[in-house]
Amino acid sequence: MPPIPPSIFTAIMQVVARLAPLAYKAGRLIRQKEIVQITKEYAVVIKRRLTLGADGGISQMVKILKRGKMQEVWHMVVRGGKVIHKHLK
Repeated sequence: MPPIPPSIFTAIMQVVARLAPLAYKAGRLIRQKEIVQITKEYAVVIKRRLTLGADGGISQMVKILKRGKMQEVWHMVVRGGKVIHKHLK
């Protein structure tokens, strides 16, 4: 499987960071799962932990799909609208 182009990965990181704070209201999760189309070929499925972390971070599993087939799965933590931790699963 070819690697995800850097420009697409950057777009995915920006979308994940922007959407994470919007998924919570008053510290409660209001959107646990989202599917976002990034380009015609790429989409992401974001699944969030029900509660915020001790540091206030939003823990998420991010599945990157190309033409509907899973390419990569990342664990990402967002705090203050920025990805502060990420690793490939």
